Amino acid sequence: MTWTVGTIGLRGSLCIAACLLLLGGAGCPRDVHAPEPDPVAAIAAYRDALAEGRPRDAFALIHPDAREGLDLEGFLVLYSGHRDALLEQAERVLALASDAPPEQRARVMTRLGPAELVKTEEGWRLDRPVGTGR
Repeated sequence: MTWTVGTIGLRGSLCIAACLLLLGGAGCPRDVHAPEPDPVAAIAAYRDALAEGRPRDAFALIHPDAREGLDLEGFLVLYSGHRDALLEQAERVLALASDAPPEQRARVMTRLGPAELVKTEEGWRLDRPVGTGR
């Protein structure tokens, strides 16, 4: 099939040219996967936020369930009075996580109950059969 500028117009030609450039820049097809979550990188980001004076960013990296009733304003007060202690704690946790990467687990809710998964070298694996209650 041949395309001419007269048939699709200038705008259509520019659109096709842009698409061809994007496809040409993409190269050959390849496996594309979402990046794996990296728990050690999350700990390092928390430590970096504390060290660089960005307590709001550090607070955002704490899971809401782990905040134990501490809101952002309370964390900012804690940070202003205990920055060095928070940073020292983050450094210790980062060192421990870097020495032995943490076990990665996931929970997926199904009709039969929660499915507990563990990440292994081969990929995500069920920790136990779903719905067994064990």
